[in-house]
Amino acid sequence: MLETLSETRNRPGRFGQLVAAGGGLSSISLLIAVSASRLLCGLAIVKALSYILGPTQFGTISQVMGVCAVFYGFAGGGVTNGLILYSGRETDASEQRRWLAAALAIGVAASTLLAITSILLGVFGAFAVLGQAARPGVFVGIAVAQAVIGVGNILLAYASGIRDLRSFALASIIGTLAWALITVAATLTLGYTGSIWAVILAPAATAFVIVAILWQQLYPYRALLVDINRSRVLRLLQASGFMAIAVSALPLAQTFIRANLAQHTSWHDVGLWQSVARLSDAYMQVFGVICINLLLPRLLQRPGFAGRNGEIMRTGGAMLALFLCGAIVLYGLREPVVRLAFSSEFLPAAAYIAPQLAADFAKVGAWILVYRFVAAGHLWAQPAAEVFQAIGVVVFYLALLPTQGALAPVFGHLLSCIALLCALGIVAWRFRK
Repeated sequence: MLETLSETRNRPGRFGQLVAAGGGLSSISLLIAVSASRLLCGLAIVKALSYILGPTQFGTISQVMGVCAVFYGFAGGGVTNGLILYSGRETDASEQRRWLAAALAIGVAASTLLAITSILLGVFGAFAVLGQAARPGVFVGIAVAQAVIGVGNILLAYASGIRDLRSFALASIIGTLAWALITVAATLTLGYTGSIWAVILAPAATAFVIVAILWQQLYPYRALLVDINRSRVLRLLQASGFMAIAVSALPLAQTFIRANLAQHTSWHDVGLWQSVARLSDAYMQVFGVICINLLLPRLLQRPGFAGRNGEIMRTGGAMLALFLCGAIVLYGLREPVVRLAFSSEFLPAAAYIAPQLAADFAKVGAWILVYRFVAAGHLWAQPAAEVFQAIGVVVFYLALLPTQGALAPVFGHLLSCIALLCALGIVAWRFRK
């Protein structure tokens, strides 16, 4: 059986041959390409949605994005970090595949539960959750898309864990381009309704690409079923439990804030805030890719406190320096950027950029500390950080709303990120030995 799995792993398909052709590229170059594609495509999507829909409808479509973020974050059972961690520690290909088999078993069960939840939510609470963005069948679409995205999440994590960054990069770039093209085309041709369906379905494009690339890893599928091991499933379930909390806490908090802000001011103000928030999401994906696919694997290779701290100083310091350079340029060109990225209707959103940049700088610093804990096996660090920030942003938002009005969400985000960074710094100091 092990020989069969090894032969299967080393037998390239058509996509595998294409991936292998890029063998001369360095890991950093691949990650830069992935980050650039996500940044540019994210900006293109934000531009299309904001320019065509305007601030008010852009505010309501952000609710659809928020609901999708929760379901798609859970997709695959939330085992991505655990799979990267455990498969990354293995050097034997057959052991790595056994971790993949355990992750896929969890993903199937999670997708079933999520599909049932989505359909029930659509039947009993569609309008309450989405308001005017509710459409018949929307939650059925989310149920189907999250199952596909779940498989994609698992395979992307597997490729990252076994350090097959070429497969990860190719799938990410092609899938991201397809996602952007579908979203822009649907919004241009079908308007508001088209944008809703694109937001729901287009993110599944990356999953189709990574399945095509790693198809030989999944075949024969019966071999994967034999490889499912109870102890591995339980260890990944522990990791997925942590991840489930991590991916849902902040989106749920933001969903509450969007609805609450719309009641106190307007969906127009929500749209202005969300335009800058989506701009932030676009460039923060760059640092998310670096953290998960460069910083974390390098930290896993540096045993001990001193080794991990040295890697944080090198890679983490470079990340913060890169962010500062970009932030200075963005702030200096904030009004032209708002016009270019959105439209003149969104010019008041320029007032949100300074606190958003300050908050994101603190968040990058917090991510660096979180992955230091994750690399040491403390998987609780990520969900603890996300829950801490989610509670903080709601508390600070509610406290600031009477005085700051429409600016309360972005200042609440800033204060919560600063508080998170300080808290993680204190905990890291306590764990220094």
